[in-house]
Amino acid sequence: MSIYLGRVNQKLFNARQLLADIDAASDPRRRQMLLESLLLQLRLACHFHLRHIAAQYQCREPEAIESIADLLAQLDALDKSPGEASEIQALTTDPHSWLSRLDDCWRQCFHSGERAAVKEVDGLIPLAVIDATEDFTPELGGQWLAALTELVTRQREVMVEC
Repeated sequence: MSIYLGRVNQKLFNARQLLADIDAASDPRRRQMLLESLLLQLRLACHFHLRHIAAQYQCREPEAIESIADLLAQLDALDKSPGEASEIQALTTDPHSWLSRLDDCWRQCFHSGERAAVKEVDGLIPLAVIDATEDFTPELGGQWLAALTELVTRQREVMVEC
């Protein structure tokens, strides 16, 4: 069994817990922190799912996989092209898919330094105010969590049959 299976499960569990905590958060800063944490957990679940696929198809270096392109390259070296990887690639290339939107939101929130304005407050640590291209809401996070959970569950069932 792949070590990545447990990591995907843990990240999906964390995402469900964060989603529940967001509803109870009354402080806007805490709510924003929980939303960003939810986005991170979703992104990590995707990341470890790619590595889980690699491990299941006996790729040589699943730990080196950082993207769908890395997974496809390792699978190609083994002359394998499983439907799971093709499905994920299709989702990442469709700009309207939930996975593509999640990746865009991730890049905007965590990789776009030029969009972050720093807010100075006397005696406190400066805060970065980050603008995402899409309003990341608990509802959207819940939709992405449901879609990711469905994808992972369905793909695991197929991989078990292999």
